[in-house]
Amino acid sequence: MQKQLVGIELGEIAQEPPLQPALTLAFAVPRPSRADWLVEHATEVGVQSLQPLWTERSRPQGLRAERWRKVAAAAAGQCARAWLPEVHEPIELTKLLERPPEGVRLLADTDGSPIEFAGDAVAAVLLIGPEGGFSPQEREAAAAAGFATVKFGAHILRTETAALVGAAILLRGTT
Repeated sequence: MQKQLVGIELGEIAQEPPLQPALTLAFAVPRPSRADWLVEHATEVGVQSLQPLWTERSRPQGLRAERWRKVAAAAAGQCARAWLPEVHEPIELTKLLERPPEGVRLLADTDGSPIEFAGDAVAAVLLIGPEGGFSPQEREAAAAAGFATVKFGAHILRTETAALVGAAILLRGTT
């Protein structure tokens, strides 16, 4: 029997760049099943970075960042996303506010202005509070760190719903 060498010609490999603005979703950690849902769907929407937070009204139960990385990887595969979001370890809100991410800084709050598409912004961070919202001290600290308050409509949304609605609005119009 004679062996044959078979060659396969590959076409050009297309690389899909991350969406703009590079969106960091900083969120107070909800209950575990809701947090998994948030990570899964934020990945599908196109969030670039996920920063879980500890706040006065929200404390993560156990370290789940490794689980969330797996959830994000599975969601990226499901929706054919070409790159994975960065999933950070949970930190205190005060740590985030000491060194907030670069770009447009937005805090979800029912007393804010209506949120708009981020336009030409290269980077943005959206800060989502826990059930019951951020404490007055946390809101003041966020304002001092340059966060503008925005709202997503007439109704109060759950943490995970607000995160996705806000991300979708900020990223709409991206390809």
